[in-house]
Amino acid sequence: LVKRIWKGREGGAEMSEFDRWATRAWIEKLDLFRKINLYKDLLHFDDLIESGRAPFAHGEIWIVGWSANSSLYLNKRVFMISVTSIQHFDPRPSASNYKLVLVENVYCKPNAMQLINFLKMAISNPADTIHHIAEQRIGAGSDEESLTARRPPVINVQHRIRDEFDEISSEMAKYGMFCRLLPYEEAVRTCKDYDTHPMGWNYLDMKPRYLYDNDHEM
Repeated sequence: LVKRIWKGREGGAEMSEFDRWATRAWIEKLDLFRKINLYKDLLHFDDLIESGRAPFAHGEIWIVGWSANSSLYLNKRVFMISVTSIQHFDPRPSASNYKLVLVENVYCKPNAMQLINFLKMAISNPADTIHHIAEQRIGAGSDEESLTARRPPVINVQHRIRDEFDEISSEMAKYGMFCRLLPYEEAVRTCKDYDTHPMGWNYLDMKPRYLYDNDHEM
């Protein structure tokens, strides 16, 4: 597919809008099946909790947040929602204390319902499960670490999600999880380390990147 797109560009003949949308649609379909499976799990989320198949991961804390970037698609800003996990803090500078549990892109600023759904998706199908299984198979991890679905006792919510915090914390409390809104000072301190904007508007000093004009990179 990538070769087909570049062949049209290198040959000097610009692809028509129809061809560009057709190839872009195929890429969308590949990702669509994965997202459909994630959303299907939302229908059975309550059963997952009630059956005990998503036990608490004691000592583990999740952090949920979003970040805007310079990408635009059909005049809509692209936002990245991320859920990361921290369990056993290692003070060594070279240590990696955070594991990515889920990351998804949405168009426009995510609302409370979207954030709640993504948290439920992360609980049902945490992305770091593959990492845990790999550790277990080479003898570096235990069977307990390979559990697929799990719940964190505590979820830290970035300060930029303060407007949606009450709705998110109320929903997560139904499943025994405590949500804590991180203070603004902590957001500033973290953003200084990564050179990002405390309120998530990281695109303000960046040149906009239009995804429609860069479909071959998607």
